[in-house]
Amino acid sequence: DASQTNMKKIIAVTSKNFLSLIPISFFLLLVGCSSGGSPGKTAVEMFEKVCKENDYNVFLEYIAPESATIMGVGIGMMKQQGAPKSADYCKSEIKLVSEKVTENTAVVVLNTSKDPINLRKIDGKWKVYIKK
Repeated sequence: DASQTNMKKIIAVTSKNFLSLIPISFFLLLVGCSSGGSPGKTAVEMFEKVCKENDYNVFLEYIAPESATIMGVGIGMMKQQGAPKSADYCKSEIKLVSEKVTENTAVVVLNTSKDPINLRKIDGKWKVYIKK
């Protein structure tokens, strides 16, 4: 009887501790999912998704709100030159060359272009913005 009582106490304490971990685990999961990863990973993912979906409008998912209008104009010009799959960056593997992060901003260079990509962390996600 004593061992059974001890076992019930152990199970009760373990269950209580386990249940108290659920909110913490859920919070960590949300933080991990919303971090947006690194700015370099975000830039690579953006171009890969544009190529995979063969759709320039995918860029708009990754653009900072203040740059959406100018990006929309750029997308219109790109569409006139053909589908994304015909673009040079869709013809080879997209790789990160360099990444410089300063607090909530970053400058990324990919192997597909010499031009740097500027990103800003907004609500925990890296978004591309166009410097004026």
